[in-house]
Amino acid sequence: RGIRVVSGVAALVAATLVAPTTANAFNLLDRIWPSTSAELGTPNWDGAYINHDFAFDSLSVSGGASNGFDDLDGHRIGGQVGYDYTIGNFLIGGIIQGGWGTNDADGEGPLTGFEADLKSLGMFRARLGYTFDRFLIYGTGGFALGDMRVNTGGGREEETLTGWVAGGGIEYAWNRN
Repeated sequence: RGIRVVSGVAALVAATLVAPTTANAFNLLDRIWPSTSAELGTPNWDGAYINHDFAFDSLSVSGGASNGFDDLDGHRIGGQVGYDYTIGNFLIGGIIQGGWGTNDADGEGPLTGFEADLKSLGMFRARLGYTFDRFLIYGTGGFALGDMRVNTGGGREEETLTGWVAGGGIEYAWNRN
């Protein structure tokens, strides 16, 4: 009930403040978020950036470590630091990314009762892309390493695993920068 009261009061205050200035609100919105690419200008994809990550993952382990385990499913939180440079419409960049999470898998068959956890994950990736209008389409790939912990029921082992990572995506420039 307390939430309903707060929501009702907040809605009343917002309606009181917004109602007399509806026309001004549309003008302000046009200044904050222009409606045409001509008003926005050409996006600038060059430069350094820092981002946060929150992801739901399904990671595969191959080789001897994979025998008897499902994929490592879970979530991860972390961040990335990168730099991009454009030459015409082509983009080239590099990214260092790291995160911590709860990616885990249970053993199957002869490994029933075993658990594998990937607690931390780091990636060093290159990024190649193509820009058009306000969009960037890119592919990425590189080196990955992770801290794997295996609980055998009678003890726990830790190992740093290495491998590769590949992916791609689409980005949209909401403003010039």
